Amino acid sequence: MRTTLLALSFSAVLIAAGPARGADEAPGPGPGPQEVERLYRKRCASCHRLRDPGERTRASWADVMGRMAARAHLSDAERAAVLSWLQSRASDGGAR
Repeated sequence: MRTTLLALSFSAVLIAAGPARGADEAPGPGPGPQEVERLYRKRCASCHRLRDPGERTRASWADVMGRMAARAHLSDAERAAVLSWLQSRASDGGAR
């Protein structure tokens, strides 16, 4: 019984993780803009009011993210995704 439960648990983890990828295989696309925006709203709003991305310049967002990413417990990949999302909507560049 215990072995069966362990095997089922391990299978569930593998299914949740998705298909295995070879070392030479490129990772899939990163999170989409809506996922990144949700991450920004969740992590940044937990401590202070959210800023509209257009309130700052691209350089200003880079500075802010450099200081705040660790406080928001963002991984390097999350930090890069949020920074890219913010800079694409900054007052001095990107789509609005």
